[in-house]
Amino acid sequence: MTKADERLDWGALRRDVADVQLHAADNPDELRRAGARFLATARAQARGGRSFRIGIGWALGVAACIALASAAWIRSRSVEVLTFSVGEERVPGQADRSLSTRPDEAVPVHFSDGSWLTLAAATRARIADATPDGATLVVEDGAVNAVVIHRPRSSWCVTAGPFTVHVIGTRFDVRWRSIEQTFELDLYEGAVSIYGPSLAAAGRRLSAGQKVRIGRTEWSDKSVGPSAVQPLAPKAPDLAPPAATNDPPNRPASAGPSWRQLALEEKYVKALAAAELEHFSVVCRRASGRDVLLLADTARFAGSAKRADQAYRAVRERFPHTHEAAMAAFFLGRIAYDDWRRFPEAARWFDTYLTDEPDGVLAREASGRLMEAQRAAGSGVRASETAASYLARYPNGPHAPLARSLIGH
Repeated sequence: MTKADERLDWGALRRDVADVQLHAADNPDELRRAGARFLATARAQARGGRSFRIGIGWALGVAACIALASAAWIRSRSVEVLTFSVGEERVPGQADRSLSTRPDEAVPVHFSDGSWLTLAAATRARIADATPDGATLVVEDGAVNAVVIHRPRSSWCVTAGPFTVHVIGTRFDVRWRSIEQTFELDLYEGAVSIYGPSLAAAGRRLSAGQKVRIGRTEWSDKSVGPSAVQPLAPKAPDLAPPAATNDPPNRPASAGPSWRQLALEEKYVKALAAAELEHFSVVCRRASGRDVLLLADTARFAGSAKRADQAYRAVRERFPHTHEAAMAAFFLGRIAYDDWRRFPEAARWFDTYLTDEPDGVLAREASGRLMEAQRAAGSGVRASETAASYLARYPNGPHAPLARSLIGH
């Protein structure tokens, strides 16, 4: 190899940098590959002699920048905090800003992970802060119905007066009456731990179907006994009940923890195995919409795309026109794209989600994934149309570089 051959190709390196900046900024694998190319070039030049040391330094510097950019990308994606919107209009919310409802209205609050709250009439509350794993809700006065979607490392907190509720994934009502200084919690699904005056240092753990009421006299005397926790009266299901069937009965409680309990404990492989013992198909036909969605998520986290697909389709079939059905459509699209490489099918599912919830919590991600699926399916014209729409709504979104490349900007 001659020295002419060994020289740094500055034009090629500059084009590589520009290409990374334009197309790979949202792709850590491409950033790593670019960094490796720069390092390989620099090392090759290091064997070429002293005349190339300046070029070596420049190339190594670029390689370091690429490596740092890759690390920054990964870190920024891993620590993305939850966002939330308020009201039927989905107005973007701000942390630590007071939320108040009129005596004749209830206001929903939707989070980017699919969790949601409903502030009852005449309620004052605020989202004190949000993290990648959850949020802190402060109930100043009134009542809140909460549905927290369970995810790995979920960590939510609700404070009401002097009491704190730690939540992972569950459905409950919490009330704090500031004048009477009374705390109440009705737990419909999952489990929570309550801490506060009159409770032991370890707190009080509630399971699904229990409720607790602690009045000022009780907690000020520091003597809340077990009688404070009572069975919860049955509540009408949020979604249509399943039709009667002749399916086998559920697994007896003596056989061990239920799949749902294991799922809420993040033991997904064991939860899926338990669901199989409880007859997976029967659970899909009998459980509530939220539970079938949880079952589908459990199967996906356990690595069974086939079972996850089955459960998501059950949600779509049994509970059409619901939030759960829309969420199922999005994840059916992810399975079709990521696991089975069925790009036209993935595009149809992402489009279905956007039809069901055009301003939903996953609308931005669904738009980006739709664009990816259309491009992978060879639908260039449709991908360009989706790209233009995406840039109009999310000019700085994570799929913006891809969108600009599709429309030639």
